[in-house]
Amino acid sequence: MADWKKPLPDEAVEGADTHVEDHNKLTDAVKEVRSNVDGIELTPGPKGDKGDAGAAGAKGDTGPAGKDGAKGDAGAAGKDGAKGEKGDAGAKGATGAAGKDGFPSEEDWDALVARVEALEPDED
Repeated sequence: MADWKKPLPDEAVEGADTHVEDHNKLTDAVKEVRSNVDGIELTPGPKGDKGDAGAAGAKGDTGPAGKDGAKGDAGAAGKDGAKGEKGDAGAKGATGAAGKDGFPSEEDWDALVARVEALEPDED
């Protein structure tokens, strides 16, 4: 049981001369309770095990029709349109420099390395 410091007044009587005094005693008691409650640490306990899944709820009613009315049934799938004609063949690309066994020539390799190095930021 809590140890209260502020005494509560006796039962109120209508028109009693101690009305203001009784009011002040009640106010002091409420302030004491508030300070005690404020000082309590409200730390939740450990979380318990997960409970079993509940039963599935009933299916809800169909909602009202939208601004354009109720949605109708899906129509039949349409046919694909006719295929277009095949386009003209593109121009043949230029023949690349001859390399040995599929590798670029040393000149082409050096040019590629120079281009890549130009793109890389300096690491200084």
